[in-house]
Amino acid sequence: MILIIIRENKLILMYFNYRLRFLPTLAVLFFLCTACKPNNTATIKRDHLAKPQCISDQSDCLRITKVGNFSLLFDVKTIKTEVPFSLYIQYQGKLQLQSIAAYMEGKNMFMGKIPLFFKPAALTQNNSQNTANNKSRTFSAETMVVACSEPDMQWRVWVTAKLFDKNRQKTVSQQFFIDFNSRYN
Repeated sequence: MILIIIRENKLILMYFNYRLRFLPTLAVLFFLCTACKPNNTATIKRDHLAKPQCISDQSDCLRITKVGNFSLLFDVKTIKTEVPFSLYIQYQGKLQLQSIAAYMEGKNMFMGKIPLFFKPAALTQNNSQNTANNKSRTFSAETMVVACSEPDMQWRVWVTAKLFDKNRQKTVSQQFFIDFNSRYN
């Protein structure tokens, strides 16, 4: 007979029988229960910026289109692999920005398409723009890039903006891309 006791996240086995055929299974169970503890000492270091801005490894800071101007901003100075960061898209134009659909993919090595889920966001600004107007023109998404065999990776963000033209009572789409680089930690 085998008696299993779990006390203080530790598995205690008491063996009371001569049959050993279940002992390897119990040993594996013991190691799974004791080896998989969350590591509370691990912290992710993010070099947040006080205000999102363009980064030096970015192809364009401002994309001028027929429907208005779009800025892609980051909340970190340098994009590091497997460290979360936020992207901000700001729109300046006469139309009403309704939604942003976007994904990013590796430019120098295909790593799949990483979807970006943008939602309306307000940025704090020192000028006199009201927050409601700013919120309708700014969208944000949190993401991260994955590590690969190359220490420096080039990424392309594909953006499709849906805007509403009040004068024509019509929804229009605008697509563009912006490239940036990431570095292995």
